[in-house]
Amino acid sequence: MATLLTPPTPPESETMNKACPCLACVTALALAITVAVAVVPAPAKAESGAEPKERSVAPAPHIPKSPYAHTALGAVIEANGGVIPRNGVELVTALAKLGDFVQLPVTFSAVALNSGLSHPRVVITMRPASHPGQVEKFVPNGKFRQSSWGSGFTQDGSMKLVNGTPALLGQAKPNKPYLEGRLFLAANTDTDDIGQPFVKTVEFISWNSRKQKFDFGVIEGMGGMPEVKMLDGSRCFSCHKNRGPILGVSPWSNTAHNDLIRTTSATHFKFGTRLEKNANGEMKPTPRDDIDGLTLLKPSGPEVDAAVRQGADVLRDRERFKLLVRTPDGRKVLVMLLGGVVARGELEAIDKKLKIEINSFNNVKFLQDAHNANKTLAPSTLADFSPAGLVDKPILTQSPDGQVNQVTRYDANRATGNHGLLTQNQPSNPKAFIRPPAFIPRNNSDLVNVVMLARAIGLSEDDRSFLATVLQEAAQRLGSPRHTPASLARRIFTGPKFADVLKSGVLPERDDFKDLFVAGLVDVMRVLTDRTAFWHPREEYATAPKFDPDAPPEKEVVVLPSHACLGCHDIRTGAKSPTFSPIPQLAFDPFDPIARAIWLKAADRKTRKEVLGRLLHRLETDKDMPPEDSTEATMYRVKDPEALNAVRDWLEEELKKARAN
Repeated sequence: MATLLTPPTPPESETMNKACPCLACVTALALAITVAVAVVPAPAKAESGAEPKERSVAPAPHIPKSPYAHTALGAVIEANGGVIPRNGVELVTALAKLGDFVQLPVTFSAVALNSGLSHPRVVITMRPASHPGQVEKFVPNGKFRQSSWGSGFTQDGSMKLVNGTPALLGQAKPNKPYLEGRLFLAANTDTDDIGQPFVKTVEFISWNSRKQKFDFGVIEGMGGMPEVKMLDGSRCFSCHKNRGPILGVSPWSNTAHNDLIRTTSATHFKFGTRLEKNANGEMKPTPRDDIDGLTLLKPSGPEVDAAVRQGADVLRDRERFKLLVRTPDGRKVLVMLLGGVVARGELEAIDKKLKIEINSFNNVKFLQDAHNANKTLAPSTLADFSPAGLVDKPILTQSPDGQVNQVTRYDANRATGNHGLLTQNQPSNPKAFIRPPAFIPRNNSDLVNVVMLARAIGLSEDDRSFLATVLQEAAQRLGSPRHTPASLARRIFTGPKFADVLKSGVLPERDDFKDLFVAGLVDVMRVLTDRTAFWHPREEYATAPKFDPDAPPEKEVVVLPSHACLGCHDIRTGAKSPTFSPIPQLAFDPFDPIARAIWLKAADRKTRKEVLGRLLHRLETDKDMPPEDSTEATMYRVKDPEALNAVRDWLEEELKKARAN
């Protein structure tokens, strides 16, 4: 079941959707959508001196009351004025209002098999604080000059762009969205009538604070009437086995991060100009560095990679704290870590200070449970793979058109459907992933710390500063040396407002955490003073709607196992194909005798050889369909092997006939 958001249909309406994508990237990555600006600039020059015509778009639908207000996707829609982004420029502009977002063009995607040099799949996510961008800073040159306002001298120098300082948490005001590790998008592009790329659909992985998990979905109809479809995830999870973002490992050989792929693809793009004010306030044409909002020649591989790993760790870490509170000592550790999160100071220093005390607790059960969980944890790292072959240097080959490099040659083959992607490198196959070694933890601090807790809750450094300031203000209002910020924090986290958290280990999400904290502080102040209200309005420290504990939980679509193929694939029926379907369609249902007979009658000999051979290879030779870690694999390979064997026998028989004719 997929929730469809499109005018004039109310956002709460639902509609069946078969195109549930497996969002995956770099050797496949899956990701997301959301973002904004209400202009549609031309993407580039068609020819020298001529600007391409603008693509017309329908009016953007306005969402009066967004059903996504508690999601990362909702923040993007809100930043776009409450309407769904209609094109790449609107998406990227809206994201820029929420923070610094980086892009990684995936030229030869393992998911979008139609991607290529002229129309890559572009992964977009928020820049992690661990990989800061450049900032403008005054750099002295060692010289001094006389001050212009009087006697004395001042240091001479100039403003320059320098690398920012890495941090453990990012900056976002307490009442503004903070999306680091919470939002991932993949813009699927196509080429327009002048051969320039434009955003056609945007897949997204968006954190849902009510479900406390990622939503998977897609924005369709870009450039016209955009609509948001929330997907049930059954097909998405065949690749996203970790229920979160995944990405290939460095050096990301199928992306524009690779020098050869980037320089080869550059010849396909014409960036044109835009009007900007110069130093004199005059509007002058300046070179663009984007097409439809996409910076196709400025990849951010390490930054996107770091963000994906952080996002992939969110679900793991939140589950780890559930294991921690199973023992009394574990609950004591959690209280200490919560106190560290709201303490004033650098997180590294706080962790170092708490480490000895945390490790003093004997928590063998937690160490064992967490180690067992690590061993079965679904990985997020895909093995690097270059379907174009070696791309560390050009290998020129002769062709009727002269010399070409291997990237150009592969791109041409891929355009004909010959993508050359091996089954062991497709993300639905567990063999495509790199599983990190499961180390044996020796101490509590090997598994939990203040940084992990802050990231799992989704707090920014500004959130921490606000909470620490509030504790200091409360201590000053009490005016007693017995009531310090640390003692107040401990009373809050051991009080009734956090009782359920300590009992279940279910961490509240960012704004819910701040609401609980404020409510707990008000309880403490009520006991110690006659104050019964908090002295800061909620608008100062929260952005999402307040959590209603009495509200019914959001409905979760139960993913029921289908038969071995239709759990992921659509069937090509001859009718109009689904608008969005990154998973290749099957020519027929291999488990349906009638459908098989109809297809055999209509297909020519060459087609029968190709299709039957490919199916037999996947089912029998590689044995990677259904994927060995899927529910369907258990149903068919373990519980009902006869059904799968019958399909195999039919494929072998018909393939033999096709080859003999």
